[in-house]
Amino acid sequence: VLHLKHHKYLNIEGDPGLLKTYVSNKYIITAMEWGYFLFGYVAFLSVIPYQGFKQGTKEDRLLITRDIIFMILFIWLSLSLVPFEWLIHGWLIPMVFVHFMMNIRGMSQHLMLEEHHDPYKGARTIVAHPIVDFFLCNENYHIEHHLYPTVPWYNLKKVHGLIKNNLNENNSTIIFSFREFILQFINKSVKTIKV
Repeated sequence: VLHLKHHKYLNIEGDPGLLKTYVSNKYIITAMEWGYFLFGYVAFLSVIPYQGFKQGTKEDRLLITRDIIFMILFIWLSLSLVPFEWLIHGWLIPMVFVHFMMNIRGMSQHLMLEEHHDPYKGARTIVAHPIVDFFLCNENYHIEHHLYPTVPWYNLKKVHGLIKNNLNENNSTIIFSFREFILQFINKSVKTIKV
């Protein structure tokens, strides 16, 4: 429900992922960005079903309800059948790291890009190591995802190779590590607070 709206209203009013939709104070936005950076994926998993339920059709609400019921049953079965220590070491501890990586991945897609409405400049591509590409399902090729949303995830890297010159001609934001994004984010936050 919300992903389609995000594509339709890329980084403009109506985009459910745009913080400026909810608040205009730059200090509050910076605090929200840091909240997303540290805890975002957990909040994201909570807010998305609520927003989808609120904005979706009757059919969407039925699908969301079905998914929530399935997740509750799955969690209940896991807690009932799997030893608690296994859940802690095999699920909970790894999820802390995975959620933090997902926070960074999610923020890196659109944050700090000025020309929000332009698919070439309103999204960012991060050319990463092939192992990172695999675990992120090539979501780091995010400009390509917005230009060609029907292309399956496993072909986004190929699309990047095919349109690389076009991306350069349009001055698209392409960086080569998530570390680079994190440093840019920290620098932007410091500048916002100082101003």
